[in-house]
Amino acid sequence: MRARFLLAASLTLAASTSLNRLHAEDRLKIEAERIFTLGAQPSAKAAHAVQTHYRGLPAAIRDAAPIRYAYAIVLIRQKRLNEAGAALDELAASRPDDDAVQRAKIWILLTLGEQAKALGALEQWQKQWSGVATDRDEVPDRDPTSDTETAEFLGALSGFFAGPWHSRQHTDDLKKLREALREHFDGDAQAAFDHGEGQVLGHYLRLHGELQQASQKARETAKKRTDRAQADLSQAEMKLNDEEQALADKDAKRSDETKAKLAEIDGKLEKLDQRHDTLVQQMVPLEQAREALMIQFLPEPPPGYRLFERFQGGGAAQRQAFARANIVSGANIPHNDRLRRMLAPIVGQLTLLMGQAAQVQDGIMELEMERYSVAGRRQQDSAKIAGKKRDLDRRETRLKYASKHLNTGVAGNTVQVRAQTTRMSLFSTYVEFPFEREKQRVLSMLKP
Repeated sequence: MRARFLLAASLTLAASTSLNRLHAEDRLKIEAERIFTLGAQPSAKAAHAVQTHYRGLPAAIRDAAPIRYAYAIVLIRQKRLNEAGAALDELAASRPDDDAVQRAKIWILLTLGEQAKALGALEQWQKQWSGVATDRDEVPDRDPTSDTETAEFLGALSGFFAGPWHSRQHTDDLKKLREALREHFDGDAQAAFDHGEGQVLGHYLRLHGELQQASQKARETAKKRTDRAQADLSQAEMKLNDEEQALADKDAKRSDETKAKLAEIDGKLEKLDQRHDTLVQQMVPLEQAREALMIQFLPEPPPGYRLFERFQGGGAAQRQAFARANIVSGANIPHNDRLRRMLAPIVGQLTLLMGQAAQVQDGIMELEMERYSVAGRRQQDSAKIAGKKRDLDRRETRLKYASKHLNTGVAGNTVQVRAQTTRMSLFSTYVEFPFEREKQRVLSMLKP
């Protein structure tokens, strides 16, 4: 009876353990599918949803290798390569013999352009191979297709180093690396290595040919554009030279016209000055004659004047001043009418000459004003011409700069060419991450 009870208890415990294991595997598969569903399409919202869901899982599920790997490859799909790399590093520490994890790690490093880190990870991976059982098929849970996939991946890596990244390493080093990678495989795996290598090199050669054609086309287009620009530049330079010459001719013409006009005015002024001097000279004898008549008709001094004159010590000058005062006023001049008759012709000529002198003086003033106006207009004109000359100088400077820029040569380095060059240097251009394949690998591992 006791034996029967123990047997029943043992069977019940075994069934319970088997059921719990089945439930755990079901939960892992459900969570893996949930992670794949959330991260199916790349977007910031999807990436956030995947990270939130993963971090909210219980530790026992979150730390399970299939779940961690599923999370890492979904991050790769979401283009969160740095975060995916960190997750794969943690996973590789606990599963150093997992080729899929190692391939994903190196794919990320090459895609990020981290050559040194990729080579370091590759070296560590090679050391792991030597530490794995001699018969790799005896490794627990080993995927039988892993060798072929790894060989094809490493062949692609060798082709990438020999093609797009050939300038980053010495030829001998590339040869040694290829030999070291290829010798790990034989048979079908070695053929897969050669296939992967050929695929990348062939793709690279096609892209390189397309790049050469695009670059040549860009150079031809740039040359046509440069030739047109050079023709336009030459025409602009000719026009500028013509404008500069026309401006110089205009300046010289205006200068000559101004000089001629000023010379003409100066000639007229000289003649008027001479005429004025002549009139003044004609007036001098008339003034002297009038003075003589006035002195001739001096009146007798009043009684007591001579005594006054002696007392004052005066002389002829005082008498003449006294006489002029009396002549002008007409007082005490007994012969005033006769003096006026005698002075009349002289005064008439003086008046005529003075009128002519006044006209000459007015003419001089008009000419001086005209001279000032001509000089002022020339000054303003010179300022305008100087401003235009500065504009022409600035245009000439710009044309010289444009000419220097055009003479630097024609390059085919367009935006499209640069984009193609960048694309050719990316590992992901030649080897896309096999998300669907790795997804199915994870789900197949979790089948009950």
